Amino acid sequence: MELNKEIWLPYISKLFFCITFLIVILSLCIIFFEWIVKFYEKHNILFYALVFFVLALLCRLSAFSFESGDYINFLKPWFETFKSNRLEAIRTNVGDYTVIYKYFIFIATFFPSNSLYIYKFFSIIFDFLLAIYTGLFIYRITGTKYKALLSYAVVLFLPNIILNSGVWAQCDSIFSFYILLSCYYLYQKNDKKTIIYYTIAFCFKIQAIFFLPVIIISLLKKDIKFKSLLYFPLVYIIVILPAIICGMSPVYALFGAYLKQVTEYKAINLNSPNLFTLFSTDYSNSKINFLFIFLAIAVCSVIAFIFTNDKKSNPKKLILLSYLFTLIVPFTLPHMHERYFYLSDVFAIIFAFTFTKYYYISIITIFSSLPGLIKYLFGINENVNLVLMSYLLFTGIALLFKVVHKEITIEDNNSIE
Repeated sequence: MELNKEIWLPYISKLFFCITFLIVILSLCIIFFEWIVKFYEKHNILFYALVFFVLALLCRLSAFSFESGDYINFLKPWFETFKSNRLEAIRTNVGDYTVIYKYFIFIATFFPSNSLYIYKFFSIIFDFLLAIYTGLFIYRITGTKYKALLSYAVVLFLPNIILNSGVWAQCDSIFSFYILLSCYYLYQKNDKKTIIYYTIAFCFKIQAIFFLPVIIISLLKKDIKFKSLLYFPLVYIIVILPAIICGMSPVYALFGAYLKQVTEYKAINLNSPNLFTLFSTDYSNSKINFLFIFLAIAVCSVIAFIFTNDKKSNPKKLILLSYLFTLIVPFTLPHMHERYFYLSDVFAIIFAFTFTKYYYISIITIFSSLPGLIKYLFGINENVNLVLMSYLLFTGIALLFKVVHKEITIEDNNSIE
């Protein structure tokens, strides 16, 4: 029987690449063994961080040749259009991504490389930035270097994150990184940087609205000054200005990508383990959809009222608040995709290392969001029960509400570790 080269050759190539990469790394370790030992003795945390970096990079490189449906049907044609006529592609509104990501595609067309690798490499850079700042955030909260190192490693090796960038070539790590920066500086009471980084996140992805309730509550509690909101239109205009100069319609540059994204998909649920797994995927009724959107706003408003009227001062509540809203908003909104819990997965990790007693909630919510990714990405429909995952995610949210209640009503703010 003749072997099919198209099937086995890619796997042999990956195996050969991995073995070669490991041989090179081991050879370098042997050559510089004494220097490595001295470095480890002085900077053991940094040593482990570099080891995790190399291993995480290897994990992602092993999947670099995988082409997802999104890449084949959308990302690749967009890249080819930009490459054939760069400025015209910006003017004619190619694709449904925002202008800031189109700048990246425009610049990437000048590099002599496979577009698949360019997309993945760009997102992977932000994977590592996300991991680094998660570690820094945990260190600032807990003051523990080993917790910071471990949180950094969890972000690097979390399947949800590896699949998104290294396999899927999606860019959720980018906007999530800027949301994390926004939260990081909000924790430090730096309201200017909070708004600037939140605006950049919004410029990349409309999913930044999942974090918007946290910004609003911070405004009401005066943790963010209202005058700092002026940075939002300022940064936003700076971002879209090059597109307008290139000939894009100012109206489209301002709103086009967002309007296109929210109206492009009619299905009420797109492999997301949220409330709408109970509805038919063919169900589409704009009036009912608006009703559910207002319901989501009402739920967020009630939570915001509770937190706004809470007079106790505990900076850790910011983590609780961020985790809660990045779960609730995509759980209660219609038309959510499978990857829209990416941001909540990031805050789940921070929550687990901040409120260590309740780490199991993070495990529940992160696990709940994974099957939808696998189902869509690899076309696996069997043994993926999104309804069950929806109930499991709801359980995680209910448990998180219990923590919220305890945190709000408890007399001693330090009783939660």
